[in-house]
Amino acid sequence: MTEIASGATKGRKIAPEERIEVPYLRVANVQDGFLDLAEMKTIAIRRYEKAKYALAIGDLVMTEGGDIDKPGRAAIWRGELDHCAHQNHVYRVRPNRDLVLTDYLRDLAGSEYGKAYFLSVAKRTTGIASMNKTQLGGLPVPLPPLDLQTRYACLANRVRSTVSRSEVARVRATTLASSLMTALLAPPPKLRARSRVNHAAFRSRPSGTSRQPGVRLAAGPTNGTFTPRAYHSILFDFRVRHS
Repeated sequence: MTEIASGATKGRKIAPEERIEVPYLRVANVQDGFLDLAEMKTIAIRRYEKAKYALAIGDLVMTEGGDIDKPGRAAIWRGELDHCAHQNHVYRVRPNRDLVLTDYLRDLAGSEYGKAYFLSVAKRTTGIASMNKTQLGGLPVPLPPLDLQTRYACLANRVRSTVSRSEVARVRATTLASSLMTALLAPPPKLRARSRVNHAAFRSRPSGTSRQPGVRLAAGPTNGTFTPRAYHSILFDFRVRHS
C-alpha cells in the first residue's frame, strides 16, 4: 500500500569528488499537517544518492520522533523546492495511489486514532519518543473506496482553506487594533525649536488661513489656533484614515 524510506544521515565522510549539497527536510520542518520551510538547511550526500533521497510531489513525510507529540507527525510534500532530500529522522512515505490518497493518509496519521497508535508503539525515554520504520508501517489503515477518499479530501481541504482565511483576517484585525492603540497613546510630536512657523500669526489670523501659500488649516475645535495638541489631533486623524 505504501513504500517507506529513511533519509540521509548527517556527518558522513564523503569524498570531495562525490560530494554534493542539497536542501533537506528536518524534523523541525515537518509540523502537524503542514511544512514549515522558513529555515532550510543543506546536507551532504553522494551524487548517485540524489535520486534515492529525493522527494516527489505527493509524498508524505513523517517524523521518526522527538518530543512526545513528534512521532508520526505528517505533512505532504508538494514540490516546494527542487532536488530536496530528507534526513534519516524523517520518513518518506510514498502511497500506492490506486489504493490510498496522500491527503487521506496524512489526516489519518494526524487524527486521534493515528496519534494513539504511534504513541502506543513508540520507544520512550524521559520526554522523548521515537519509532522505527517497521512500527510506522504497522499503522492499521482503514481503506474506504477511492471516490469516498476523494470526496473526504475535497471537503477537508475546503475546511482548511476557510480556517486559514479566518486566521489571516484575525491577524490583520489584531495588527490594526494594535497600530491604532499605539497611535492613540503616542505623545504629541515635539515641534522643532527652529521652526519657521509663526504661531502667533496663526493665532491672530482667521481659521483656515495661513501666511504660507498653499497651507490651510481646517476649521475645528481649535478655532484656528495651531497648537501641538491640535497638530496631534490632525496627525492621529490622518493615521486612522490612511491605515
